[in-house]
Amino acid sequence: MTGRGADYIIIDDPIKAGEAMSDAERNGVNDWYRNTAFSRLNNKETGVIIIVSQRVHHDDLIGNLLETEGENWSVLEIPAIATEDDWFPIGDGERFFRKEGEPIHAARESLETLEMIKAAVGSYVFSAQYQQNPVPPGGILMRLDWFGRYRGRPDLGSFELIVDSWDT
Repeated sequence: MTGRGADYIIIDDPIKAGEAMSDAERNGVNDWYRNTAFSRLNNKETGVIIIVSQRVHHDDLIGNLLETEGENWSVLEIPAIATEDDWFPIGDGERFFRKEGEPIHAARESLETLEMIKAAVGSYVFSAQYQQNPVPPGGILMRLDWFGRYRGRPDLGSFELIVDSWDT
């Protein structure tokens, strides 16, 4: 890009998933966009920048741009597992419909396979990279609503198995 101008700039995966947890790496990519990529548009009013990327952190380039100048961006977000019934534009006025809970491409990765991947990589990575919905670190480690509350001793006869695990 250095020394050249463009009417269209396509940025493909500006940061690697393994580097996304580093503030320095993310800030470097975000600064590169503002100081280098954006400045290479021949005409800042009519030029087009397209970013094709999986989400890897809540403050990755896409997250940063949506936070700082979201009104200037159109986003096509396609989660691996549909989170709601939704229509997606596919060109020339055509649209594709997905029902909530449906995998993006069942022949390639079934819902069972995606659930297996989620178990293997963890909720944080799956939410970001597969669902395109990164959360701040610690944001989904534990939620209070995952834990039942009891006043007095619960009826233990209704449980098949009780597991108590402590990592202090």
